[in-house]
Amino acid sequence: MDPSRSAERADSHLLCATWALAAALLGCFAGADVSGLDAGEIGGAALCLGVAHPTGFPLDMLLLRAAALLPLGPLAFRQNVCTALVAASAVTAAVWLCLLLCSRCGVERASSRALAALSCAASLIGSATFLGAALSVEVYATSLACLLLSAAALETRRPRAARALGPVCGLALGTHVTAPLLLWPLALRSLWGASRRRLLHALACACLGALLIAYLPLASAHAGAFDWGHPATLEGLWRHVSAARIREAFAPELFGLAASPRVQLFGQLAEAPLALLAALIGLIVLLARGRQSALFVLGLISLDLAYATWINPMGISERQVGHASVALIGVLAGVGGAVCLEQLRARLRHGAAVMALCISVVALTHVVRAAWPEDPRDGHAVAERHGALSPLLELPARAVYVCESDSACASALYAVYAEGARPDLTVVPAQHLWDRSVLRRLSGLDFAAAAAVRPEPGPALRRSEAERHLQQLLAADALRPVYLEALPPGARALDVRRSPFLRAAAPPQGSEHGGAPAAEPLRALSRARFGERGPHSALTRELWSSAYEQLGKAYLQLGQPTPAVSALREAVTLTPRRASLRSNLGVAFEQQGDRARALEQTAQAVELDPSRPTPWVNLARLVLGLQGPAAASDVVRAAQARGVVDPRLRALARELGTADVAQGTTRR
Repeated sequence: MDPSRSAERADSHLLCATWALAAALLGCFAGADVSGLDAGEIGGAALCLGVAHPTGFPLDMLLLRAAALLPLGPLAFRQNVCTALVAASAVTAAVWLCLLLCSRCGVERASSRALAALSCAASLIGSATFLGAALSVEVYATSLACLLLSAAALETRRPRAARALGPVCGLALGTHVTAPLLLWPLALRSLWGASRRRLLHALACACLGALLIAYLPLASAHAGAFDWGHPATLEGLWRHVSAARIREAFAPELFGLAASPRVQLFGQLAEAPLALLAALIGLIVLLARGRQSALFVLGLISLDLAYATWINPMGISERQVGHASVALIGVLAGVGGAVCLEQLRARLRHGAAVMALCISVVALTHVVRAAWPEDPRDGHAVAERHGALSPLLELPARAVYVCESDSACASALYAVYAEGARPDLTVVPAQHLWDRSVLRRLSGLDFAAAAAVRPEPGPALRRSEAERHLQQLLAADALRPVYLEALPPGARALDVRRSPFLRAAAPPQGSEHGGAPAAEPLRALSRARFGERGPHSALTRELWSSAYEQLGKAYLQLGQPTPAVSALREAVTLTPRRASLRSNLGVAFEQQGDRARALEQTAQAVELDPSRPTPWVNLARLVLGLQGPAAASDVVRAAQARGVVDPRLRALARELGTADVAQGTTRR
């Protein structure tokens, strides 16, 4: 048999095994429900065949809609499994590119190439950035798979494979913007000096991408629940695919020089130092043996980092950028691992090489375990508070739910418009109450003029219109009851039932100090989901703690300390190391009249986080009332010794020498 044919067959078997193992691993850990952030909005738009937020992602919409037809349990789980399978394809494409680069470096032994595949796959699957896009609905895995497959098609020396993967470049136009952005240099390199036949093939692939983009105006024409940007017209389509709305909203952050986001990004890329070291070795060897391929990979990484730091620094904290860089670092790490094994094999005996291989496998396993989250499926914990079994079920008929946070809006939109859990409800994001597709959901309220077709307002006018329409909603709630995710500032006069969390957790009317504890309905919801032990993993406890914290702070704002104490105690039980919870619980105890417990909780808040000025101010005021000016002065001096600078502390220091300080504390 031809040795080259034998090597190709071995590589094919290796790639098939990579996809099967990656699909099994990622599929097993795929989220069981709707994840946080944009997952509910993207999945809901796909189920309704609507238009997701810019740039629309038509390829993801069609893939996720097709996944919903599979008999695999809940709708959200089917979509999460689809994302996991696409992510497994991205891992396989990265391994294929790694094997091609190994060939450029002269690595031909089967064992060395197997180590390269293992190193590449482990580096990618062990990345928290990659996992965030691989275990629940997101759009980054699709764009990464298209990018890596296109890069591998360019590197392969098999013309048939390159032509067969040409349509992937066209499909990339319907994915996240990073894929077409990074594919332009690849396309230019591939088509430079190409024959007429090859140019016609490239044009046909581009037409395939144009057909995908045509999905957006068609989806917008039927005016469904999901219609971001209204790309039914040519102008609206251009604004949507160019993300004009996002660019206008985040104009101050674009092309900025702030160092903090860049430091955070490079910290995320360096989370696995061993993989980074192997990637550096692989890059050095590739520069020596295949300079063109090395410059090609370096160019892709540079473009991806430029996009992350200059165009979309807002996405760094949520790990919404850097996926291509993580994958290409994994590719170089695979090359470096294979080259190192080849060198060991040449200089040492066979037994030593096998030992080195075993050590490498153990080290890579350690890298994966270190980066793997405590429970990757915790991504759906946000939806446990907003989804089909959440307090949304407690709302009266035809209620309007005004959400604010991304996770709450996305999962509530999914529950109402995709799952149909409460089809009578209307979910509207507070920040988008200027958008006509959002306003037209509010039937029964006079928004006809606002919903008329007109040019899209600028960012400042959007905010003012959203605030005006929110006030109009609150004034017209006799027609359709309005419930808020969180009470707006200055809303002390509002009834607590305006929030689904507050309504689910409120005591019987007229019995604030009697009956069931204020947070008992939320406890019942938690027991139904997690059993008697309650949330157990770190992320789930954090999310449910934030629900109780929101409840407690709203009760404090409404001047009801007893239910606030009940809710904040639950939050402290779940996350006892959060200083802000202890501080707010101290405020609630003081409003209740229990100054001793208020002092205890505030002192613990200071101990947990001495850098926060508000707990120090509250502690000094409490000590002043309980122990006198001398003890309060000691607290102020201790705060100043810790480097805490705050105008309230300076004013308190002056007042302690001349007059009594007015009593009262502040939250957080």
